[in-house]
Amino acid sequence: MSGIPMLVPGCRYRPEQVLPHRGRMLLLDEIDDYGADWVRSIVRIRADSLLLGDAGVPAWAGIEYMAQTAAAWSGIEQLQRGVTPGIGFLLGSRRYRSACEHFAAGWELRITAQLLLRDDNDLAIFDCAIQHNEQRLAWADIKAFRPQDVGEFLGR
Repeated sequence: MSGIPMLVPGCRYRPEQVLPHRGRMLLLDEIDDYGADWVRSIVRIRADSLLLGDAGVPAWAGIEYMAQTAAAWSGIEQLQRGVTPGIGFLLGSRRYRSACEHFAAGWELRITAQLLLRDDNDLAIFDCAIQHNEQRLAWADIKAFRPQDVGEFLGR
C-alpha cells in the first residue's frame, strides 16, 4: 500500500478544476474543504438538478455525489502534483444506506469522503456520508480506481 499523500490545505478549488465531468454531469456545486485524506463538497438540490422529480432527487443518486466527491480529493492531489486531473472509475459500494427516499428541492447537501485505503495501483476505498442540516442522510464505503494511463487501461 502506498502512503497517503499530504495535500496542501488552504487552496480553494472549484469542482470543474478537479473533476473531468462537464455540463449537467458535473453534480458538485462547491469543494467546501479538504485535508490530507478527506474532502467535503456541497450539492444544492435546485429546480434544474439532474434526476429531480416531484419528490426530489432519489436518494440512490447519492452514490454519484459520493463518487464525485472522492474523485475531487484525487483531482486536488493531482493538481497539487502538477498533473491534470484524470478520470477514475467507480467500482462499487458497500452497504449504501439512506435515511430518506429523496433529497428535496432546496436542500444543501454536504458530502464527505474520507480515504480509508489506497494501494500502489491507485485502487482506493473511501468512507462517505451525506448530511443536510447536521442530519446524516446517506452513507457507504465506495471503491474507486484511477488508472495511471487511461488509454492503455482502455486498450487504446
